Amino acid sequence: MLNQNDIAVHLGLSQSAVSQLMSELGIDWRSADLSTIRLAYIARLREQAAGRLAKGDLDLTTERAGLSRAQRERVELQNAVLRGSLVDVEGVRFAVTNLAAYTRSGFELIADKLSGRLAAIATERECHAVLSTEIEQVLSDLAKGAREMKFLPAADGMTQQAESKEPT
Repeated sequence: MLNQNDIAVHLGLSQSAVSQLMSELGIDWRSADLSTIRLAYIARLREQAAGRLAKGDLDLTTERAGLSRAQRERVELQNAVLRGSLVDVEGVRFAVTNLAAYTRSGFELIADKLSGRLAAIATERECHAVLSTEIEQVLSDLAKGAREMKFLPAADGMTQQAESKEPT
């Protein structure tokens, strides 16, 4: 009858390594013959040498595939940035915040700019015309400022907001 020590001597392993090996291979050493054990051990060694067998948490093939996937995803993101279909959220947030501040400032300045002129205007119609003209000018300046906002490529391949101009 075969024992683990006989298997250990035949395979050149320790008795504890044979015990672990039998468990990993799913072989009952009490009922298997030495040839079956040897062939299963050799097949396992071949799989391990080819990188197809994970040993613990280390699996070279899986790690390489993960690295390739990460590199592919990074290139896809960089391409999306270059195409203009992907922008950095912080850059957009910065641009929108600046545009909102620019808008608020532009409208707040209307009262300061027109108060003296409006006080001297006698008719409602003239007052409306002056206000309408100034509001149109502010909206035109805002539209021009929004068109001139540009995103610049950052060092990491993402985007950053270009400096915005102060309201006129």
